[in-house]
Amino acid sequence: MIAVGINEEQESVEILFDEDGIDHLIKILTRLKVKTTHEHLMTPFWGATN
Repeated sequence: MIAVGINEEQESVEILFDEDGIDHLIKILTRLKVKTTHEHLMTPFWGATN
């Protein structure tokens, strides 16, 4: 799980990860390093497939 929110003071974005979320982020960053492109972080509801 990767969760994104705004802190109570609305001054910064908080990103929370569980173990699966960290693994998923590592995969995304690895793809970015190899492809030098961009990624969209979306939920399955928005059409994410991996």
